[in-house]
Amino acid sequence: PVMSREAKVKAIFEKFDPQSTGRLKFVDMNALIRATEGEQARLDLPTFEDLCSHLKASPKLGLSLQDLTNFFALSEDDADLDDAYNKIFAK
Repeated sequence: PVMSREAKVKAIFEKFDPQSTGRLKFVDMNALIRATEGEQARLDLPTFEDLCSHLKASPKLGLSLQDLTNFFALSEDDADLDDAYNKIFAK
């Protein structure tokens, strides 16, 4: 079955929010980046803070599900979301 954009973002969000806090903190976003960009990939704190600022989110609180949805909406199409989803959930 074809998953909706919302369902894919929610699945990614829940995978990287293991404590179910409803927020992806710096460490959670780093895990997401490694899962999609490779083990050597790193998100530094200033970049995370810039991302949060761009999304109007608090770096201290982290990204909400809506913030992650907005993050994936920054790209022209759903290719980035589809790519991320496939890398994370490919068996």
